[in-house]
Amino acid sequence: TKYLDLQFHTYTRRFVIDVFGQFYRGFFLTQNSTNSPDTEYYVRPDLSVNQIGASVQYMLNHKKFSYRASFLQSEWQKKSAGTFIFGLETYGGKVEADSSIIPKFVNNEQASREITELRFFEFGPNAGYAYTLVIKKHFFLTASASVSLDFGQNTVFDQTGTVKSFGVSPNSFFRFFGGYNSSKWALSVIYVTNSVRLATGSFDRRTILDTGNFRVNYVYRFEFHGKVKRFLDGGDKG
Repeated sequence: TKYLDLQFHTYTRRFVIDVFGQFYRGFFLTQNSTNSPDTEYYVRPDLSVNQIGASVQYMLNHKKFSYRASFLQSEWQKKSAGTFIFGLETYGGKVEADSSIIPKFVNNEQASREITELRFFEFGPNAGYAYTLVIKKHFFLTASASVSLDFGQNTVFDQTGTVKSFGVSPNSFFRFFGGYNSSKWALSVIYVTNSVRLATGSFDRRTILDTGNFRVNYVYRFEFHGKVKRFLDGGDKG
């Protein structure tokens, strides 16, 4: 597999901004074709998935709730608090291969269509809730969940030509944070996962693109003195 996975997550006092750019080529099925442990997995080096997207959300209770304290450790939330979040998002991309994307042993009927490319674009609102539980002012657990109802269009390329479909995509976005925060140092574990469902016009046929990010942060805060401190505070620059 060759890939370029770009993720941008920024947290201001009022907004959460997420930008994605995934470019993958080379996949395999998580189950082999015969369910035999001696059989190699079904691999598709020609299959590629490209997706770009962005999400912007506003926090209603930004005066008491801080994403920055959980994710960036640039702030310190000392009391438990939550907030409703809402915003807009958009995603687009394509899935393509040199031959039928769907193997015959998975779905012979769909494989007979010889679908070689799928393009998609969707846009819509999202809403959710985030909450931070603070224990003894230093330990924290943060959970955030949001769902969206994007309206999208898919274009399928098969042996008959192109087939377009429209529908609503119920996407989801989850964030989990946990750790320790203080005036000197901080430690946090972060997990972000996003699921984009392509609009097919029918809920019994779904294509889902999942994106995840896991990280561990350790932060130590240096204390400045003298001219350096006055410069950072906007005072005498020496």
